[in-house]
Amino acid sequence: MSMKRRCVNGYARRWKTACARTSSPTSRSGCFFRGGIDSGAIVSLARAMNAGDLQAYTVVVNEAAYSEEALARTVAERFGITHHVLRLDAGRIGRDLDAIVGAFDQPTADAVNSYYVSQAVASTGVKAVLSGVGGDELFGGYPSFERIPAGVAVGKAIGPLMRVTGAAARLALPEWRAAKVSHFARAPYLESGYRALRGLFMPDEILNLIGPALRDPATYIRHFI
Repeated sequence: MSMKRRCVNGYARRWKTACARTSSPTSRSGCFFRGGIDSGAIVSLARAMNAGDLQAYTVVVNEAAYSEEALARTVAERFGITHHVLRLDAGRIGRDLDAIVGAFDQPTADAVNSYYVSQAVASTGVKAVLSGVGGDELFGGYPSFERIPAGVAVGKAIGPLMRVTGAAARLALPEWRAAKVSHFARAPYLESGYRALRGLFMPDEILNLIGPALRDPATYIRHFI
């Protein structure tokens, strides 16, 4: 059996196990739902496993260009699931911003959506839900995953000039972007490329943000490097 087939089979087994743990023919189960490939595939599998009262939760904004409501509704109807839609506008988000930030366990770009969809789930009494979060990371779904190998190749090709690139970035770019470019320029590898493109803070920035308890070098390296 090829490595690719073993990976596919291994993922399929784990996927089915995750669905089985939260899906039951006699109870209500849920899914964070946007109607795309990730959450749509999860709903399809949960339904195929004879999930009972399957609930799907979608957060939409009052801007047509960014709303995923139509796609989510179509997929929900296709699989015959109960579809909950929570509508948001900028005013509500602004009023709730302190509470949203207070609920953070760590900085995340997905915090607003997660905050509201979790509220919606709790209001319907569902205790465990499935989510497609991580699908793009696992299967390289974002365009950035194509740019990382290209950046590594460029770094290897120009060698020492990468350090010059990092120094120039600190002079020409906003501080947050310069930190990313400089981090990658110092060590143009896949790991640093991923961190620079997907991370909110670079290791040097994290060191400045965290408290004294985590500034021990061994602890810092174990958690952040």
